[in-house]
Amino acid sequence: MDTDSRDTAKDVIAINNQGLGFSRTGWLGPFVNAWGIDGTLNADFIRAGKIQTDIMEISFNGLGDLLRMVSGTLQLWNGDLKIMELTKKGLQFWSGEKSLGTIGTAGEPFPDLVDQDGPVSMDGKALMIRGDADNDYIALSAKTGTGIILGNGKGLYLIDDNIRIIGDMTLSGNLDVRGDLKINGQQVYPGGSGGGVGPDGATYEPINIGSNITGNANIVAWLEKYTKLYGIFDYIGLAYALIMVENPSTDGTDDIMQSSESAGYPGPGYLTGEASVKQGCKHLAEQIKNGQDQNVDIWGVMQGYNFGSAYIPWLANRGGKNTTDLAEVYSRDVVAPSLGNTTGERYSYVNAVSQADGRTYLYLNGGNFHYAAMIRQYVQVNESTGYVVPISKPVTVTSEFGYRIHPITGAYSLHNGIDLVNGNATTPIFAAAAGEVVIAGSYPDWYGNYVVIKHADGLYTGYAHQSQLRVSVGDTVNQGQQIGNMGTTGPSTGPHLHFQFFTNGPWPISDDFINPREHIDF
Repeated sequence: MDTDSRDTAKDVIAINNQGLGFSRTGWLGPFVNAWGIDGTLNADFIRAGKIQTDIMEISFNGLGDLLRMVSGTLQLWNGDLKIMELTKKGLQFWSGEKSLGTIGTAGEPFPDLVDQDGPVSMDGKALMIRGDADNDYIALSAKTGTGIILGNGKGLYLIDDNIRIIGDMTLSGNLDVRGDLKINGQQVYPGGSGGGVGPDGATYEPINIGSNITGNANIVAWLEKYTKLYGIFDYIGLAYALIMVENPSTDGTDDIMQSSESAGYPGPGYLTGEASVKQGCKHLAEQIKNGQDQNVDIWGVMQGYNFGSAYIPWLANRGGKNTTDLAEVYSRDVVAPSLGNTTGERYSYVNAVSQADGRTYLYLNGGNFHYAAMIRQYVQVNESTGYVVPISKPVTVTSEFGYRIHPITGAYSLHNGIDLVNGNATTPIFAAAAGEVVIAGSYPDWYGNYVVIKHADGLYTGYAHQSQLRVSVGDTVNQGQQIGNMGTTGPSTGPHLHFQFFTNGPWPISDDFINPREHIDF
């Protein structure tokens, strides 16, 4: 007591069977600070040097959260539920007895990680946020409904209306785009291996097409939509011609392009309206690609639309140029016997095309060997003069001809060609004009897989960074003939065609290079 009298004392220490209590308002209390007989210490402030204890527990808010020091680890509890712990691993998060994950610098969560430079070690070199439990997520969010989610076996989610990636990006794997894909603001259409340049650098304009087709807004819109979708918009005239041959009286509600069989159905009529046009354009694009890959001319491709895809390699082994004579042989000797006509039985087939040819018959179950000629009457073929774009449309120029900072070396130097892409990383590359192949080989320090063609006007064209070469030195090539496939060999930052014009070949100096735009409108 602070006085000799219990009745007048204010600072009082009281001892009873509950423990030791401290009061500053007399012996009747209240005793705010106390040390209970059960070992509980109740105090507003403790001043100490060292405290040695197995467990130290502190309540620091009014929500039931407790901060505990347990055997050298700092823990945060909510009632009887442990939610956080600071250990040598870092900051570890819990849900009771279940560890959710940690934030720290130790550990190797990606032991098998390999990038283009080799194995990647992250242990002790990065701030790690890692989960320990199955079926959990790690999420970063600055606003409800947006952020980044790492799912355990459920993928990576980037959720926002405007996601931007700044800098170069390398993707090791497949890319599945569910919406529009654009390069420098220009939309890229899937299946871009077709279209653009025909085997002779020609274009195909529809003629003599029925007004029930050209006047049907749906058919016109569907043809434009799906020839673009499958990368064959430059061949849209052939798609119109197919309808005139397959279904000239269509009203736009039936199997417009008679394409059901190409989708695996047993006959026509299963696909109608837009679905028929979509499948027909898809099948035509596949045939065109097959023809380009095997150097078969466009009329062999169109004949194959009737005979089936097997006609293209058959024709490729016989020179690649379709004729009615070859088509008849295939009809009689391959198609008809495969469907039971082993005797060469014929039936009458009379129209302007067959009469002009002099063969007014077809083989029973043998398809139509006049099919390519039937198509040809509905297109005007415009043969190319000069040079043509060496890849199929839609084409995007990613780097112009001229001086620039080199993206790999950082040096200011002449970019002696023009870089082209079309959305297909292995798209076929075609000869811009007829000529002789004077270079065809691998030059890893310069152009990777590289082809140079010498043309009749004395100019040379070069095609660099190819993934595959399809010609050899000494070959004579036609305009539009496939010479290789796009790639990223040699000093390259990604798949593209580095396309050149020059004089004084085959190995020119800088002054010999010419801007390709002087000869081609890209």
